[in-house]
Amino acid sequence: MKQCSKCRAEKPGTSFPPNKRMRDKLDSWCKACRALARMARYEKNRAAENARAWVLRKARMHEDADVRAAIAESKARTACRPEARRSARLAGSRYAKANRSKVTAHTARYRARKFNATPAWVDLQEIGSVYAEASRLTRETGTAHHVDHIVPLRGRNVCGLHVPWNLQVIPAVENRRKGNRHNS
Repeated sequence: MKQCSKCRAEKPGTSFPPNKRMRDKLDSWCKACRALARMARYEKNRAAENARAWVLRKARMHEDADVRAAIAESKARTACRPEARRSARLAGSRYAKANRSKVTAHTARYRARKFNATPAWVDLQEIGSVYAEASRLTRETGTAHHVDHIVPLRGRNVCGLHVPWNLQVIPAVENRRKGNRHNS
């Protein structure tokens, strides 16, 4: 038995997600509190429609009844706020218009990193064909596909190159989930 530091409830060890940084190798918050905090953060930063899709995926993944109840409560809260259902794309474009210099600087930094990570001997047509494949898959399947660097250009522990064998075409959702991490 362990006490959750968020809700102060005494729960069995199986109610806590693993965390190898902790002394007992279990997180200090129970799964239900973690899920609630994650949902609150997600709802704060994303449009309601994306949140509902995320909530449904999480509901399928979790077995705990209290987690499912918390997810259902969150879904009910977002359903009664039609103004919160605006798409994330609109919010992103508003941000881009309001902060044009920040977006331009970020894009320029990314382009420079990619340029510096591209060796002079690489075949640029091969790289272009990977991007063309991503566009083709997006058109054919109707879901957005991104070109992902398997080893990120600027990772925490390792930096990759912008070469064809370090590129992969994956769905945009998976690419955003992966972030700037390398699974080795």
